[in-house]
Amino acid sequence: MAVCKPIFIKGKFWGYATALYKEKRLFKPTFNKLDKLGYNYRLSKTFITGGGYQPLSSNLPEKSQSEITFRLGGCSWKMEAARKDAGQMPQEVKSGIFSGIVTVIVNTILAALLLNYLERGRRLSRLLDTDYLTGM
Repeated sequence: MAVCKPIFIKGKFWGYATALYKEKRLFKPTFNKLDKLGYNYRLSKTFITGGGYQPLSSNLPEKSQSEITFRLGGCSWKMEAARKDAGQMPQEVKSGIFSGIVTVIVNTILAALLLNYLERGRRLSRLLDTDYLTGM
């Protein structure tokens, strides 16, 4: 990245000051922090010659959740970010749903067994109280 600024001394043009900086070193700490926090990112910029945004560094596979644009060195820059697990159900939620379904199934089976046991007890009680010869 090159930044060129005119220098004036006592209101009179003296010359230009130019600063060159490697973009990867400038943004690398930000990329490392985003990666540690669980975010994917894409850094894009427009060139002075025109055209749309050209990606410079990216590990973002699809559309971002948020983006910010800024101007630096005569170019427009765009930083996009999205959570790595965006659109996916967290493991805790999956295990909670699974254990809830298993609990419902087990309770249903136990309730059916209990009702069947109670019904058999009633039938046995009726059979014990009824005389086979007289039917009373």
